[in-house]
Amino acid sequence: MQSPSGLNRSTTGLIVFGFAAILGAFFLNLWKQPEYQFFPQALAAAGYFAWSRLKEVERPFSPGAPGITFILMLAALLGLGLATFIWSPWIGAVAAMLAAIGLLWWHGGGALLRKMVPALVMCLTVLPPPLGLDLKLNLFLRHLATVFSSRALDLLGVIHSVNGNVIELPGQKLLVEEACSGINSVLFATAFCLFYLLWKRRAAWCYVVCVPIVLVFVVMGNIVRIALGAWLQYHDSIDILTGWKHEVLSMVLVVIYIVLVVSLESLLPVYAVIKSRPPRQLASRRMMRPAWAWMAAVVFAILGLVGCVRAWDKYQHQVEPLRAASSALPDGARFHLPDHIGEWKRRESGEPPVKTIETLGLSSAYWTFDRPGLTAVVALDYPIWGYHDVVDCYTRIGWMLESKNLITPVDGTPPFFLVELQKEPAGHASLWFGTINEQGEWVDTNTVKQHFFGRLEALGMARQTTYRVQVLVVGAGAPTLPEREAVAELYRAAADELAQQLNQQLRR
Repeated sequence: MQSPSGLNRSTTGLIVFGFAAILGAFFLNLWKQPEYQFFPQALAAAGYFAWSRLKEVERPFSPGAPGITFILMLAALLGLGLATFIWSPWIGAVAAMLAAIGLLWWHGGGALLRKMVPALVMCLTVLPPPLGLDLKLNLFLRHLATVFSSRALDLLGVIHSVNGNVIELPGQKLLVEEACSGINSVLFATAFCLFYLLWKRRAAWCYVVCVPIVLVFVVMGNIVRIALGAWLQYHDSIDILTGWKHEVLSMVLVVIYIVLVVSLESLLPVYAVIKSRPPRQLASRRMMRPAWAWMAAVVFAILGLVGCVRAWDKYQHQVEPLRAASSALPDGARFHLPDHIGEWKRRESGEPPVKTIETLGLSSAYWTFDRPGLTAVVALDYPIWGYHDVVDCYTRIGWMLESKNLITPVDGTPPFFLVELQKEPAGHASLWFGTINEQGEWVDTNTVKQHFFGRLEALGMARQTTYRVQVLVVGAGAPTLPEREAVAELYRAAADELAQQLNQQLRR
């Protein structure tokens, strides 16, 4: 392919190098998520579309307007700079998409960009949505699979009960996990449906029709899998929901989804196929000046070098450890909680046990409270350097995050987090926690703000000393609504009492 005037392989190579480190981290993170492990196939499909559609573009290429090129590349450059600064592979991937669109426009304008749309769409299928929307979809699908599987078991006459995402059969429990909830199959089947429709060059309305139907196929398939597995377990003690049988069944369902997508497309009217039109003759435009192209490429390359350093540092310290900070608390500071808080009765008496991590200087005072049918552990962790998300500590010891929600009470009391965690085979933990600084401010905010300001603090800005209150309840299933309300009251009372004691003992 002959390069347009003013753009050569060197400048393009420098721009690509700028994204190498951040994209490497992005795909490594993606591989850790089973639902996105189809991304090599999606990228291969994108490569196929790019190769096949490139042949249809008339030579020589007609570059796009320099102004649009400048806007796209500037947005990509700012995105890469932000991603490297706060180390966000997701933002880096978005910036890479903008850079790809900018390069395509730079090379061949609208004619080339239109032909590359299928390749770009396939790349977008492996880009997780922002703000944890895929996690919310996962939780919704898991709940949907549990509820409808329960109804199917009612029709089949299987005696059971549902506790959270656990289907309880006589003498055994079946946990509806991510693999059974449908998120893995939903993302793959959607990506394959888009690939097949793009390959067949279908009109836009076909996507609006087919994609929702494919989602219904996948949800129904997973409901059937769970109900059938529970029925076989109930009647014949045959387990098809774990081990190699589960993997084989998953592969069979994937094949079924592919066949259903192909069959569904074949039912669409033939006239819906988009005919390839001959390219139009476009007036040649002047490209961006080579000097500007080189300057931009050099800046991209510098960010790429910085990204390599940051990536190596992240590799050496994959998870920022919990670290102690200097504290205004006097030596020998003590905390206590009353023997009774509402319906809760404290199990121990006297001074609370205190665990100390000598190498870090961290302390954790904890109290155990009981009420009929429920036990909760209250803990105060201190002093902590900056804001530390305690969920990291739990996930590193085998717990899997199920949900994390910031609760902002309407009565104006401080916000706190409610976290649901799951551990195989059927362990469940509910965690309430909040963080207070030495100015008496509860600093819990939404996850996006935590990550953003946490990275700013990691660069030496506004690091503060904090203290964390947490309440943990562990059991076979999620607490009931009345139990949740009782634990929330325990958390609020304990947090208020400990905050007052902290404020009284801090050296002013």
